[in-house]
Amino acid sequence: MRLFRRRVPGPPRPSGLRRVVTLAVGSALAAALGTVLTPLAASAAPPSPTPITVTVGPANLVECPPTVECLPSSPRQFSVVNQSGGTGSVSLVSGPAPPPDGTTGSLQMSLTADGDHWTVFNDDHVGTPLSALTALSYFTYTDTLPYAPTLQLEINPGNTTGGPDEGVTYSTLNFEPYLNADWQTMQTSTWQYWNVLAGRVWGTHLTGATEGSPLTWSQFLADYPNATIVGGVGVNVGSGWSAMTGNADARTIATATTTTTTPAVGTSTTTSTTQPPPPGPLTVDGTAWQGHGDLAFVSEGQLEVLGNNGTLTAITGPTGGTDTNPSWSPGGRWLAFLSTGPPTGFSVPAPTLWVVQVGHSVAQEVTSSGIGQFAWSPAVATSDGMT
Repeated sequence: MRLFRRRVPGPPRPSGLRRVVTLAVGSALAAALGTVLTPLAASAAPPSPTPITVTVGPANLVECPPTVECLPSSPRQFSVVNQSGGTGSVSLVSGPAPPPDGTTGSLQMSLTADGDHWTVFNDDHVGTPLSALTALSYFTYTDTLPYAPTLQLEINPGNTTGGPDEGVTYSTLNFEPYLNADWQTMQTSTWQYWNVLAGRVWGTHLTGATEGSPLTWSQFLADYPNATIVGGVGVNVGSGWSAMTGNADARTIATATTTTTTPAVGTSTTTSTTQPPPPGPLTVDGTAWQGHGDLAFVSEGQLEVLGNNGTLTAITGPTGGTDTNPSWSPGGRWLAFLSTGPPTGFSVPAPTLWVVQVGHSVAQEVTSSGIGQFAWSPAVATSDGMT
């Protein structure tokens, strides 16, 4: 399989309630909460990874001349490369189905002939060692099996003395869904989540990690401990594939200090409501457990509460967007969380603070301006006994 190759130079949750905002709330809500949410002391916990959302719109895509692998002109731009000079296309589309990142669209890559080959990448992560990655994942959608967009990273394997492939300074590292079918069965016409760090990869020019004998991510790091990103990180379709149309969305790449997610916004503001959102990763934290056994969690951006009696309640109030950081009050009577509204154009609003009382499903917004983190003070009884 001929893949994206570009010669490049060498290496050049919700922990909950950490920083409190002074609240301006209605009198009734202030009576219940005013003494509960207080500023956190300066000795707060160590900072968590900084989240960065790069929303991909038409202005972020730069189409290169056919067969020319041009570089992105600025950070957070993506080069669109017609590797073969043939047919096919790359575009931002509405859907298909509800995209997994909460926006209206996704990146669509289409092949119309066997020789077609397209790549979309950017260079924002040059210099990052593979060993520093704490998350690397994306979603795919395809109409033809066994094909789905491949996630690729241009790397220097780093084995300069001894070990497999000594002296090789460039490789395209590939995560291909079909090579990970034992993890989850590939399907058509549905969004599927792929955790690259839990899967198998292979690299061009590497005898120790071939397409026929891919390595688990952990084994790859063991064999190539000094591997570093030296070029593009992106998605690829084609080069010997049949005609197909595939979509990619919500690529996430994280280190101990930064988490970057790149959702795509389609050209239309409409989205299908005939299909339910696909299952996705579940994010929970110790602060999301209530004392008597209820669990607050976020699934596909929606805050839900699983009661100790087995009932599941979706928390409503915020319109669209994504809920994060659920945390119960010390007395277990209130649940606070952050909610980020839907993007406007290419702008994503800052999150605001919401609360909901235990046993209820409708939340109330308690800050109108954006905040980053918040914290509960120690339990304080209110006039009605709630904490």
